[in-house]
Amino acid sequence: MSIKTSNGNSIFAATLNGIRSSFYYLAQGKDGITLENIINPSKEGNMYPYMMNYSFSSYLASNFANFDTNGDGKITENEINAYTNKLTTKGLSYNELVQLCSQGTSNSLLETVLNNFSQVDTNGDGRVTNAEIAAYNIDQQREEMEDEFPRINTNSISIFYPSSSSVETQPSKSSKSSSK
Repeated sequence: MSIKTSNGNSIFAATLNGIRSSFYYLAQGKDGITLENIINPSKEGNMYPYMMNYSFSSYLASNFANFDTNGDGKITENEINAYTNKLTTKGLSYNELVQLCSQGTSNSLLETVLNNFSQVDTNGDGRVTNAEIAAYNIDQQREEMEDEFPRINTNSISIFYPSSSSVETQPSKSSKSSSK
């Protein structure tokens, strides 16, 4: 089954936007967020806690150390940008796709990537990139086209002496008139 979009941009866009939006929601004008800000967002005076995407906040909390690269106990905007750029370059693991894309992404696209993860991950690094998703999609579309339009065996075609396997036989005029 081919993915009905040209590449995985919608998966990556949803993921990166979700991470950034969660950060900006939690930061609300501060120079960064702490683990406590993520775990207890309502204690920090957030006006609309129901707007929080808990899949992304859970991801921020469980991967806090990966975001906080300088170890100061706070995730800054620069650290969020560096991490999302890394995800764009290195791709998303199966678990990251499940956790981060469970909300807000086209289900058919996500299901196709998850169900065919090992085939999409062509370099075998356990992560899929936009390029790998696009290449998988092209391969699947090519296979569908080949199934729908099989190749003609040109070895059995002769312009001088047609063989029965290369030429479709036409009903004779007498058989047409007799069938009426």
